Amino acid sequence: MKKKFLYLALLTIVSSSSFAAIPSAKLQINGDIKPPTCAINGGNQEILFDYGNISPSIIPENAKYALGSQRRDIKIICDVDTFLTFTVSDLFTANKAGTWKSGTFGLVNAKNNQQEVGGFLIRAYNIEIDGKKAFFGRVKEQEKWKSNIIVKDAIMGWTNATQFVIHKDYLDLASGKVFSTTLETGGTESNPDYGYILSKQELAKEDIDISEGLDYIGQATITFNFGV
Repeated sequence: MKKKFLYLALLTIVSSSSFAAIPSAKLQINGDIKPPTCAINGGNQEILFDYGNISPSIIPENAKYALGSQRRDIKIICDVDTFLTFTVSDLFTANKAGTWKSGTFGLVNAKNNQQEVGGFLIRAYNIEIDGKKAFFGRVKEQEKWKSNIIVKDAIMGWTNATQFVIHKDYLDLASGKVFSTTLETGGTESNPDYGYILSKQELAKEDIDISEGLDYIGQATITFNFGV
């Protein structure tokens, strides 16, 4: 009887193991790879630096007149994580620029854009991605100025470290959704090359008489790209 009882007990255990439902779980991964959609300054794509009225009498006879510093914020918000690079092209030309020719954007007579009036640099500060400190990297071997100076037509981007590289593939780009910086034009009287009006003598060489006033303009186009 003991053997029969033991046999039945074993049979019961085996039977229970064979017919019990085995619990399971399904693991699923979802995602999308799609081009980002980005908005610049909430859809306002014009960044305006307005220097207002300047009296002709304060323009020096033999020296450049220094335009004061002005700053404007720019923020690009994307709907997905991405890299972001950009180039800045000049609509006009600053042939009479001094030290910083590759970074000097032209100011011209608004009524005749063949007449050069002055020039300005664009510098960048407070470079961030998603509210955290970032840097600018630049592709242009021969121009190793400060990385925050915008060089005309050079590929630049938000990076993990300050970079001056010879090829775009070497940029250590940082990804994110919100890219921001503060752009500055002009400077101080001690360094008029940051932003200036030519002297009266130089303006006269352009056949410009400022005694009756002069409207001048400068224009640059920032073109963004997702990656390089």
